Amino acid sequence: MAGAAEGGGAWASPPAGEALLASGETLLAAAGPGLLNGLGLALAALAAAWVAWAAWTLARAGNPLRPGAPPRRFVDEGPFAWSRNPMATGAIASALGLGLALGGPAAGLAAAAALAWWSRRHIVREEAQLRSRFGGWYSDYAARVRRWI
Repeated sequence: MAGAAEGGGAWASPPAGEALLASGETLLAAAGPGLLNGLGLALAALAAAWVAWAAWTLARAGNPLRPGAPPRRFVDEGPFAWSRNPMATGAIASALGLGLALGGPAAGLAAAAALAWWSRRHIVREEAQLRSRFGGWYSDYAARVRRWI
């Protein structure tokens, strides 16, 4: 019998994992494409609103919106109180929502690739820039606010 007892972890045994996967597929099939399309469009719309809120918050503080441009002021309010990267989070969530709405896995794969690229290239550089510019303020902020939601 495979599972948590033998492996020491919390992984489900293969039959249990297959049953969970099958029940998830059954739920998706029962929901029909209309529900998934609606959920995807709702996610994309909410994510776009989230990005707009983040852009408005940055602009209101007098900061440039162009990625990589040095910020003028430290911002930790609005969506930045929930995520250190709300614009990237919103863009990725929007891609996932569009993938659901259009019924294709390509948008999900594109979102995963964007997340990996943003995490390794842009976010690392941006966080170093913020830490250099704002010092302890940014370090304290990074300790209490997640990078992604």
